[in-house]
Amino acid sequence: MNFKGCWGTKTAINAIFKKSEREEACQEIAPFLYDNTISFNVAKSKVFRMILELVAKHGIEFKPPSYIEIRVKYIK
Repeated sequence: MNFKGCWGTKTAINAIFKKSEREEACQEIAPFLYDNTISFNVAKSKVFRMILELVAKHGIEFKPPSYIEIRVKYIK
């Protein structure tokens, strides 16, 4: 079945879902920064963007580091 006349293309449908997923994530990032007193300027940081890209690359199965891992293992 071809939905081209109704939706444009399958790509357009996928883009709608991706936009929705992005919006959902962004709506969680902003309050996270605010609740943890992190400057909104962090959004301009190359490191912040790199972190989000790496998390996205690992997908839904990515497990964030624990408090102990951050505090002991990863802080140098």
